[in-house]
Amino acid sequence: MNTEANISRKEFLKNLGLSSTALWAIYCSASLSSCKNETLAPTTQPSKIDFTLDLTAPLNASLKTKGGFVVKNDVVIANTMAGKLVAVSLICSHQQNKNIIYANGEFACTVHGSRFDDTGKVLGGPAKSNITQYQVSQTNNTLRIFEA
Repeated sequence: MNTEANISRKEFLKNLGLSSTALWAIYCSASLSSCKNETLAPTTQPSKIDFTLDLTAPLNASLKTKGGFVVKNDVVIANTMAGKLVAVSLICSHQQNKNIIYANGEFACTVHGSRFDDTGKVLGGPAKSNITQYQVSQTNNTLRIFEA
């Protein structure tokens, strides 16, 4: 006969003989940080950025709209609210997570909320340094993203 008993975590740990004081001591000694992201390993910046995008390709269609963006080769390419195409690193300067998006007229890290302007300059959040901005050059329907 298979039966399930729903008990709270506190009751479960109490049944194991761990008091709330012991649990608190374990928790505090574990060196936990509210901004520590243990599911994503830190990444490093790619060695050299230099690639092209075909603006007529369906995957890049969002670049035709102000506020639209695409991600390729660890770079976020966005059509700013002013209608300018810009590119920055996908990797946040706070903890090196690959979570930068373009929303509400700025770049933002979806992990801890750091915000950056169209040039990669920090606007707010826990990040203390800017993210890398790349050069963008357009020839007809080809967009080139590269390091200066």
